[in-house]
Amino acid sequence: MEQTQISNNKTNFNKVDINKLFSPFVKIDPKNNNSIIFKVKNIHCASCIHLIEKSLYTLKNVFFVRVNMSTEKLEIKWVGEKKLADKFAKIVSELGYPISLYDIDNLDNDFEENKKS
Repeated sequence: MEQTQISNNKTNFNKVDINKLFSPFVKIDPKNNNSIIFKVKNIHCASCIHLIEKSLYTLKNVFFVRVNMSTEKLEIKWVGEKKLADKFAKIVSELGYPISLYDIDNLDNDFEENKKS
């Protein structure tokens, strides 16, 4: 089990199991396909989008990847185990793009924060 230290300005998390952060949030459609939507930071151009999409499409189980630069949204659909969501997050993070769950309820808050800066 891989563990790491994750911290931000508010909280420190020691020895968080990064292999199980996202898999509980995977949605399963009626055809038994898995999907998850991430929020991805630091996407600046079409090359960023291409790099992320290409990196995920190389995985055998993935059949849909879409990055939206303006909303910072990354949607992935695949067949197989839910725990692959954690692998996807790790791949994107290792490419240099911080990742979190996409929370549509907080979009207005993000918009307001960006207006202030």
